[in-house]
Amino acid sequence: SLTAVAQNTASIQGSAADSATGKPVPGAVVIASRTTLPAAGGVATSGFDGSFQIPSLPAGTYNLCVQVPGDGYLATCHWGSAATAVTLATAQKLTGTKVSLKPGSILKIHLDDPGQLRNQKTKKGYAPHLVMDVRVQPLP
Repeated sequence: SLTAVAQNTASIQGSAADSATGKPVPGAVVIASRTTLPAAGGVATSGFDGSFQIPSLPAGTYNLCVQVPGDGYLATCHWGSAATAVTLATAQKLTGTKVSLKPGSILKIHLDDPGQLRNQKTKKGYAPHLVMDVRVQPLP
C-alpha cells in the first residue's frame, strides 16, 4: 500500500537563486503550501547548488515561499513578493521550478519603554501594537 501512495503523489524540483546575480542560494528553505483544503504541503532546503526537491505531495495548486536563515535575503511571501504558484497533477514530477530571492538586510531597532507601555493590555486583554515607519533617504 505504501508503494501505491508514493506512485500517486507528485513532486516539485527546482532551484533557488539570487534575483540580482542569478547565483545559486544554498540553505534556502522552500515551503510548499496547498491553496485549497485539505491542507497539504512540504518543506525542502536547497543544496550548495541551489537545488531543492519536495516529494510526496498530493495533486493540487501550491504556493512556494522561500526564506533564508540570517539576514542576506528577504522572505519571498512576507516582503512584497507574490508567492510562486505551481499546479501539480497526480504523480507529476514538476521540474525546472525557479524561485528568486531579493537581497536584503535586517534593521535592528532598540525601543526604550520606561513607562512599560508595551506591557499594558488593552481593555479586551490584547497586547498593544507597535507601528513604526522607516524611511530610507538616498545618499547625497
